[in-house]
Amino acid sequence: MSHLTDEQLESLKIEAASEIVAIVQQMAKDYPGVNEGLGTVIGTTAGAGFSFTALTLLGVKGLSAAGITSGLATAGGVVGGGMVAGIGVLAAPIAIAGVIGYAYAKKKKSAKFADDLKQSIIKLYKIQERLTHNAEYFKNELDELKTKIEYYKNIENSFHKSQNANGFVERAKGFFSKDKQA
Repeated sequence: MSHLTDEQLESLKIEAASEIVAIVQQMAKDYPGVNEGLGTVIGTTAGAGFSFTALTLLGVKGLSAAGITSGLATAGGVVGGGMVAGIGVLAAPIAIAGVIGYAYAKKKKSAKFADDLKQSIIKLYKIQERLTHNAEYFKNELDELKTKIEYYKNIENSFHKSQNANGFVERAKGFFSKDKQA
């Protein structure tokens, strides 16, 4: 046991409590689900730009009535249809780019989440280590800290299991799609 005064112990207690609160608040703040929406918006914007450009360049050039109708008809002709099919053909890049944008943002967020979660656990362990030097004085705080560490470790384990399960599902889809091709 180190020889700290009551004031130093109280200061250590307050500092540790504020660090724990900051870690928990930062994790809650960083992961409300906004990034996937932003990725979708960016992707659909890129897809819309492609579709708009294709519409203006296919058929009669420009955005006149003749340009739009001939552009839609030309795009629809790609799949053996007319103007209505052209709407679908030109909408497809928007939807596809949106899905790609969402998936990319989700993957990036998952990697960042795993790293941030790991860093939070490390910080909590460091706080626990500091408090352990005066274990009898910080018994309640250490119990609460142990609970928080276990909670984050459970989230980390669940996250890794879900990532492995997602990988398994993707491999299974690939396996079954190969059977249909044969």
